[in-house]
Amino acid sequence: MNSLEHPFVSVIIPSRNEEKYIGKCLESLVGQTYPKDRFEVLVIDGMSEDRTLSIVTGFVGKINLKVLENRKVKHVFALNQGIKEAKGDYFVIVGGHSFVERDFIEKSVDAFVRVKKKEPKLAAVGGSLEVVYENAFATLVSSLHSSPFSGGSSFWYSKNSHFANTVVFGFYHKGIIEKAGCFDEDMIKGQDFELNLRLVKKGYKLFCSPEIKAYYYARSSFSRFSKQSFENGVAKGLCIRKGYFNVIWLVPLAFVLYQLFLFTELFVQSFGLLVALFIPFVAYWIVNALASIELFREKRGSLLSPFAFWILHNITGIGFFAGMVLGKRALGYKR
Repeated sequence: MNSLEHPFVSVIIPSRNEEKYIGKCLESLVGQTYPKDRFEVLVIDGMSEDRTLSIVTGFVGKINLKVLENRKVKHVFALNQGIKEAKGDYFVIVGGHSFVERDFIEKSVDAFVRVKKKEPKLAAVGGSLEVVYENAFATLVSSLHSSPFSGGSSFWYSKNSHFANTVVFGFYHKGIIEKAGCFDEDMIKGQDFELNLRLVKKGYKLFCSPEIKAYYYARSSFSRFSKQSFENGVAKGLCIRKGYFNVIWLVPLAFVLYQLFLFTELFVQSFGLLVALFIPFVAYWIVNALASIELFREKRGSLLSPFAFWILHNITGIGFFAGMVLGKRALGYKR
């Protein structure tokens, strides 16, 4: 149990108004199999207006806990503040809206050490993210993310270990991240996504191991689901503005524009041409139906799944366009 076998790890938790979930998050860290004297927990609170802080302070003495104040509120500032305060040579990010398996830190360390021996450019490892649902709508949302048709990253659905372009709740080598410039504070949303893209662009490797398990509470209302989908689109639009590019990011926006074009052509084109124009739309709904049937086969689907996929793709496409054109102003952030 020396420092080489168990390097000191800093767990960074940005939070704001998480009174409903932060207790479960911290409880999952109290029960970690990793030696308790080999990790610290930094909760950086963004001026919460609920009982988040009082719940957090109740864990003082149960774990090596430090509570910090993020006066700039947004998560990206909390993450950089956490890196600055972290005592560990490694840090791992855990969302306040989530919780982790009891061997989360242990398996993150093991995976990093194991893969690093074969891949010296390794910068981070991450695991799988399983969705926890609280009502019927959240169940529907969770099923969408478990399908590749959602357009989400591989950590949502992949069952095999692999090198990836992004990881969730990443276990990072602090020195590498500091050298790369930490989190980009222009990225009010999607800051971890942008950091991972930057690392890959610089030649570093990211590794995803499904054995590292974390759990995330799905958005339990249509308004929260829509807001999250829009923000995810904006984040990719912001990445485009920063010089990153992936043709897959363009697909939701292309789908939105195609539908607008199709609607306008309904009133001006001949029947024969309209049939040809509708072919991509029909193809979309066939693929949508097949993805929804696969969810049914896995007993995760709903009769609303096809419609929910359609909403997800459209809102993400609109968010992507807003992010490209308006930048972080699309999120109401003017600084």
